[in-house]
Amino acid sequence: MGRNSIENQVIHTLCKQTAYGESKHLAKAALRKTGDYKFGMMVPKIYSKVTFKTYKQVSLQYVRWCQV
Repeated sequence: MGRNSIENQVIHTLCKQTAYGESKHLAKAALRKTGDYKFGMMVPKIYSKVTFKTYKQVSLQYVRWCQV
C-alpha cells in the first residue's frame, strides 16, 4: 500500500465515482422510477474522462493551496 496522503485520498475518492461506459440517461431514468429524482438533480457519478481530469486537477490544486 502506498502513502495515505490527502492527495491520494482525493484521487481514490474520485476514482470510486467513475462510471465510464455507463449511460447517464439510464441512471437518471432509474432514479425517476424510484421517485428520488427531482428536476435538475445531478447523478453522483463521473461519466467522462475529461470531467474526471478536470475534477482531479482542481481538487489537487485546492489541496495544495490548503497545505501552504
